[in-house]
Amino acid sequence: MTSKNGSGGAYSGDYLSWEDAARDSTGYDAARILGKVRDSLLKVKRGEAAYERDAVLFKRIQHPFPLLAFLLRIGVENGNRLRLVDFGGSLGTTYFQTREFLSALKEIRWAIVEQPHFVACGKEMFADGRLSFHDSIAEAQAVTGANTALFSGSIGYLREPEVVLDSILTGNFQWVIFDRTAFIDAPKTRIAVQTVPEWIYGASYPIRLFNRADLLSRFRDRFEFIAGFESYCDAPETIGGVRVCHEGYVLKNRARSNIAG
Repeated sequence: MTSKNGSGGAYSGDYLSWEDAARDSTGYDAARILGKVRDSLLKVKRGEAAYERDAVLFKRIQHPFPLLAFLLRIGVENGNRLRLVDFGGSLGTTYFQTREFLSALKEIRWAIVEQPHFVACGKEMFADGRLSFHDSIAEAQAVTGANTALFSGSIGYLREPEVVLDSILTGNFQWVIFDRTAFIDAPKTRIAVQTVPEWIYGASYPIRLFNRADLLSRFRDRFEFIAGFESYCDAPETIGGVRVCHEGYVLKNRARSNIAG
């Protein structure tokens, strides 16, 4: 869940099943990945580095302005309170990236749902009054009262994304935001393998390169399309001559009115 698609990783293959792609992959739950991400984000937390993405440190924050615009809008519309579930949010990458801009809000409750070893590390080293870590969307929403779900490059790395998407629909979220999600310019979703360079952490794992309609049509009956935008950091790539680009989409639940407080 944690490893995302913005630090340079080649796509390959066209697999009939997730299991087939997994057999050609090393996986993304290795302890060394957690260790690298943890060490990098601790430097960000201590102010020794500005920003981390996929365990890589940066001297300057790359601000995700389209995402920030909607997070601020959601906060303002809900009494200057932002209560959000960040699915696959690592140890707080997007939280630390956006916290300076969001600090003007009265309240931030940023709940990360992750793999168990990331949750354990997050609770021990990163959790505070704003940032928390959870094993499930239901738990995160129950604890924080979140009305917004964020998928920042994470949904494509799930074996069964429909299970998670169904939990979002049943969770009655007001807003759903997909950011940095890989979409393929092809008639159907493609299962591939992404390889991350050794200088980052050397791993490979299955990924779904979504056909846009395959992903977004799940929300069509209950959600309104608000906006789409390109990734702030991911350049378009190709696989077998077919274009892959990384985009964000903002969806709003038609049935829910804004609830302040």
